[in-house]
Amino acid sequence: MKYIDRNNVMAPAVLAENDSKAANERALVRTHYGNPNCDTYKFKAYKDREVLNALNELFSNKCAYCGSSYRATSPTDIEHFRPKGRVSDAPNHKGYWWLASTWKNLLPSCILCNREQYNELFDITASNLNITRTKSGKVDHFPLAGPYRATNENDDIEREDPLLIDPTQRDPALYITWKKINNSYVIVPLHQSGVTIPYAQKSIQIYGLNRRPLVESRTEVATAIEIAAQLLTSQLSRAIESDPSLLPVLIPTIEEYVRDFVSKKENPSQFAGMVEYLVDRELGNMFDQLQILRERYNNLTQ
Repeated sequence: MKYIDRNNVMAPAVLAENDSKAANERALVRTHYGNPNCDTYKFKAYKDREVLNALNELFSNKCAYCGSSYRATSPTDIEHFRPKGRVSDAPNHKGYWWLASTWKNLLPSCILCNREQYNELFDITASNLNITRTKSGKVDHFPLAGPYRATNENDDIEREDPLLIDPTQRDPALYITWKKINNSYVIVPLHQSGVTIPYAQKSIQIYGLNRRPLVESRTEVATAIEIAAQLLTSQLSRAIESDPSLLPVLIPTIEEYVRDFVSKKENPSQFAGMVEYLVDRELGNMFDQLQILRERYNNLTQ
């Protein structure tokens, strides 16, 4: 999961406030929900191909929640962050129907993050991983941290405090991190003052971010970064141990290696948030070596 600036892609015209397919549907929906005994409306406007294309462009064909690439193997689920037709956490709620075709409420999701089903999930203890078969999937879940919940279009949704992370509204890096346990990379909540951040805990649980196949794929990507970091560290060590007079020849090559390593953060095929975190972490581990080489090179060339 990685923060995405929704302004990077223009809202599709089909969802415009006026004179659009969505605007026409919203007028019908408003009338429909004027009847307190109505059934759930059959929404269609959000399914428009223009919306799908815009979401895939915004998230680079990756799931907004788990960060995996799904396009080659499964369809994109157009996900309503605030559920459109019902809210499983509030049985009498008719859903956030007034947001069903608004750009800000739509996210692309893989099937397993969006549709509720039993999955093999890693249950994380202090230093171990246990596999449990547990239901996960966003579907109509929308738990809140506080008591206020909007129930109609005149209510202020900004007063709500969602426990789930929308990566276009909250930066996931402030709530979650990646941890290697038993040679597997799992997502774990960050802590504040020794207390687990609830937004992270609930998101990991409901989205199923530690599903077994997901963890296995994530670990493959992380391992490749670790190997690349080890190779770069070895190059730095050899440069430090070499005759200082060779640095003018070695430094351009070292800089190229570093640039190649940093470039792994540029639109990776999967798990962009984790890739960025790991590359930055490994670069931090190399800081002292890089600093030594820079100082020696500067002394040599002054």
